[in-house]
Amino acid sequence: IKFDKGFDMKKDWKIKQLKEVCDFQNGFAFKSKTFRDNGIPVLRISNIQKDKIDLNKIVYINTSDYQEDLSKYIVGKHDLLIAMSGATTGKIGFNQTNTIFYLNQRVGKFKPKKDLFISYLYYYLSTKVEESLKISAGSAQPNLSTQQIKSFKIPIPPLNEQKRIVAKLDKCFEAIHIARANVEKNLQNAKDLFQSQLNQIFSHKGEGWVEKNLGSVCENFDSKRIPITKSKRVHGEIPYYGASGIVDYISEFIFDEDLLLVSEDGANLLARTYPIAFSVSGKIWVNNHAHVLKFEDINEQYFIEYFLNSIKLNDYVSGMAQPKLNQKKLNSILVPYPSVEVQRDTVDYLNKLYSQVQSLESNYKQELDALDELKKSILQKAFNGEL
Repeated sequence: IKFDKGFDMKKDWKIKQLKEVCDFQNGFAFKSKTFRDNGIPVLRISNIQKDKIDLNKIVYINTSDYQEDLSKYIVGKHDLLIAMSGATTGKIGFNQTNTIFYLNQRVGKFKPKKDLFISYLYYYLSTKVEESLKISAGSAQPNLSTQQIKSFKIPIPPLNEQKRIVAKLDKCFEAIHIARANVEKNLQNAKDLFQSQLNQIFSHKGEGWVEKNLGSVCENFDSKRIPITKSKRVHGEIPYYGASGIVDYISEFIFDEDLLLVSEDGANLLARTYPIAFSVSGKIWVNNHAHVLKFEDINEQYFIEYFLNSIKLNDYVSGMAQPKLNQKKLNSILVPYPSVEVQRDTVDYLNKLYSQVQSLESNYKQELDALDELKKSILQKAFNGEL
């Protein structure tokens, strides 16, 4: 929301800098070595998520470890916070719990003065997240300074008008929240429908189905993979696949002849550290963090791909610090095998179902986007004095 010289607003509204109507408290630099598994919880920037306080990965301190007066860093119910650096820079969060927290460094707390309603400030700041990210950009670590936050311009109507606007926004957003929850439920139902069909097909094997080790029905190209470090990659046209998908687009000419170049349409890859099966077409380079399996028949490949997506591949993963799906474990996976005709019919059915589910998901995601745009439009009107 920008306020230009020609900005039209009701006469009794004023544009002020945030520092004129609100005090701001920076957090305290609690020492990580004093963090405990219990005690008084400390709010860090990672705990500011989706306009709320996320209690995952919360840490605790004991006040006896500090000689300083920590009273001004207390966060109580209905206190409004902002993340000032890191991945969540600019995001705000209301403490809607009855828990008392302490404020860690790089988390700020707003303390509105008597002429500013905190819920009005919350709604206004929710429109500033994207702008805050732009302000904080330009360095490796996004960062908002206290001065930048205090200089935010905010439209200030009379206090009663602020409360009227908040009441209207609460009502509008509650309706949007209900609508969004219904759409998200429909979206999840669409995903669950496809997964349930996968599970049903492969758990209720028909007559004549047999089990075969995955390694006995495909060619594994693991021995041909060669890792290419970032320093040796040159930007080019061919995608380079690793454990998490496309790593980079790199040039063909820098590689040895025996590096694995997959050019067969539909060659199947499985990531080793986060096992997901997927198909590819065209030419790609592959490093040593992805398995490549080649099948004689494309229907057979798609059949096995659907099967692998119906099971928990993590059950075959070893290692804690760096989980891996090694070749031995991969080859040992038992695949239920029907006749070629049943494979083809199953793949045709699942392809059609998947296409239908994808279409439904696309429609539901468009509905979610439309609801997000509606929220932005309502907020825009609210702070332009048009609500």
